[in-house]
Amino acid sequence: MRPTRTSVAIVAVLVAVVVVSTAQGASSVRPWLAGHGSWSTYSMQDVNRDIGGFIDEVNAELPWDVLSMDEVHNGFGFGLDAGVDLGKVSFGAGYERLLASTTSAVDLLLPLEGFPTIELGYKVPATAFRALAEYRLPTHGPLGARLGIAGGIVSVVGEASVTVSVSNLRLPIYTGKGPLFEAYGCGEWWAAPRFAVSASLGYRYAKVNEPKVDGVKATGFSVDYSGVLVRVGFKLALAK
Repeated sequence: MRPTRTSVAIVAVLVAVVVVSTAQGASSVRPWLAGHGSWSTYSMQDVNRDIGGFIDEVNAELPWDVLSMDEVHNGFGFGLDAGVDLGKVSFGAGYERLLASTTSAVDLLLPLEGFPTIELGYKVPATAFRALAEYRLPTHGPLGARLGIAGGIVSVVGEASVTVSVSNLRLPIYTGKGPLFEAYGCGEWWAAPRFAVSASLGYRYAKVNEPKVDGVKATGFSVDYSGVLVRVGFKLALAK
């Protein structure tokens, strides 16, 4: 079974279990919306090796090696979730944009007007769609705690660019999709009956194996967003 189909199947089972297990025991139904910013570590061994090769190719066209570029090991993100609380269990769906990029720039010869500047860019941002299920731990007062799992799909559309002064060359690179799974813990503080601030810490597995480059599969290559995730955001309850 393909990774994407596996993810969808697991998510469907996850949601079904949540609904069945809570339908009879739910004391209240409370829909909610949430937004968050995030920071994540990435496992990008193949991508970082490719960045090194990209730099070497550009430097080979110059009279001397002048360019270098940092590897991609982490990145910020942002997202939106929507769901419903059913007693002690919640389930929902979410969107997240994972940013992953690195750049390098240098003035050729002398940093004076009329001399060109060369800038390289390497971007591999991803879009993630996930279904989630959370269990609310017993707490008192405005503080709350949850344990959560999620599953879904991550897709990447990457781009490398070379800019010399005002001339820009953009080269599409990897495109593809892969499975995503998460496990995390979340704390929340209800500052008002319908508004809370939250923070989460967990681990994400999200990997696009053998993406396509110019329509051809990159055999043995992966774009790997797996790593530790930290999210900070807000939650808005739509009913008391």
